[in-house]
Amino acid sequence: MSGYLGSLSDRQQAALDQFRKAVEGVRRATDTDAFLLRWLRARDFDVTKAEKIYRQHLEWRKENGVDDMLHSYEAPEIVKENFPGILLESSKDGRPVWLAPFGLDVHAFLVAATPAAVRRHLAYLMELSEHAKKDSSKKLGKEIHSHYFVADLDNLGLRQIYSWQVLKAAGYTLRIMEDQYPESIEKFIVINTPSFFPLLWKFLRTIMTQRTADKFEVYGKDDGWKERLRDLMDADIFPVHYGGNMVGPDGDTKCTHKVNYGGRFEEGLSPGSYESVFEEKGVQQKTIGRRERWELPVDVAEAGAHVTWRFQTAAGDLAFGLRSPCGEVLIPQQRLEACSLVPQEGAWQCDTPGTYVLEFDNTYSWLTPKTLACVVNVHSPDHFP
Repeated sequence: MSGYLGSLSDRQQAALDQFRKAVEGVRRATDTDAFLLRWLRARDFDVTKAEKIYRQHLEWRKENGVDDMLHSYEAPEIVKENFPGILLESSKDGRPVWLAPFGLDVHAFLVAATPAAVRRHLAYLMELSEHAKKDSSKKLGKEIHSHYFVADLDNLGLRQIYSWQVLKAAGYTLRIMEDQYPESIEKFIVINTPSFFPLLWKFLRTIMTQRTADKFEVYGKDDGWKERLRDLMDADIFPVHYGGNMVGPDGDTKCTHKVNYGGRFEEGLSPGSYESVFEEKGVQQKTIGRRERWELPVDVAEAGAHVTWRFQTAAGDLAFGLRSPCGEVLIPQQRLEACSLVPQEGAWQCDTPGTYVLEFDNTYSWLTPKTLACVVNVHSPDHFP
């Protein structure tokens, strides 16, 4: 039996009945039986394990403000401009399709954007995928709970898989899919795999379940993957570069007006320069001595307002964090290695009015003071629809 509605064995049906009862106190109204079966399939219909990860998922959503993320999240500019990929229209069977070119300097992107910002953006993208599946479900009159993910590894450099930060990011991506969005992927279609792909696969295979591994289809440079994509999607919805019919302005076969290939971090391109925060209007400057820290209080008058920040050091790194008016840690302090090279920016929706505190920490530096430039603004709730 498949483990899907309409095709359950007696054991699987009994597990669903038991699981439904076990989570009735926390189950959301939108969590249908088809949705609950995702958690059961992910744990081989072990009700105890499925209940555990389902409850952990609900807690994770609460702790990370995921429920309203599609409305409240604002991606940092560096992420918005350079995160690769596009969510295409639905495949022939109604499932959404992610097309993600990974020919970029992943390590440089992670350092510049920070892993924390990338992790939060991944959660947003997964929520966007879930929303797209709900839209498809309404159009088709049947529940869609999975999507396709096409990963293009053309131009992926060997040095990327020797970066521990890159491997950690890959591991986190798989974990969030398996633990927070189980059974969300119909197929991983990996194309243009380089000769060293077996090294990458050896690592990835250690951190994924057999069920996830079975969803992978792997194609080399000339292994017929264009035919596979044409079988999957109508040719009009994806670029000529990938075997479709879509062409961008001036005959652009890669459709770079729609598909992000890594922006300034695309492999082979120079990361370029960024507008210095030191030159921005309304900037505050502060020298933070060695073994010292600086706290910047920000007064927020109404619930739902957003605090936004953008900062940069003249040289060297700083640790940054954010606290609530009652002292709760909202963003744990983290050293930002690239904050002298790339301006760091972010935003936080404030649930309550009061004085929020931006923390800039240089206490780990025994010898070097840091000169900081920062721009902080408070926006009314109407500014972020």
